[in-house]
Amino acid sequence: MVSDGLLSWSPSPMEAESLSSRRWAYVVTLYLFCYTTNEINCQATIEAAEFFMGTIVFSCSVLLACRAVCIWQGRARTIVSVILGVFGLGVLGTWMAGVPDIKAIWIPNGGDVWTEGACVFAEVPMRYSVKYIGEHGASLIVFATQG
Repeated sequence: MVSDGLLSWSPSPMEAESLSSRRWAYVVTLYLFCYTTNEINCQATIEAAEFFMGTIVFSCSVLLACRAVCIWQGRARTIVSVILGVFGLGVLGTWMAGVPDIKAIWIPNGGDVWTEGACVFAEVPMRYSVKYIGEHGASLIVFATQG
């Protein structure tokens, strides 16, 4: 804890997560996908963005679960920890299984006049939405365990 008498500050896990380099890697990857002027491997770029998004969502879910576990004591803490651990692994598995779901291709002369083309989504299957439904369900369970 840093204190100068008037202000005090102590680092928390949430601040560490917000400074995470994964967030910036995700932003840079999406920027590359949307604003590139030269041909790139669109499929690899969107898969990298999906991977980074999955790790960010999982990290945030873990931080939220840790917060929920902190209010429990003894046997209840163990039970809640196991349940949230199982749901956390489920969220991670759901996100990572869906990484290759989106298909993206390069279209020559498909972008603005100053570009060689653009990346476009060729296919987004309906099962892709399972990731979001699963994440919201896991978050509701975490909130319910906070008493």
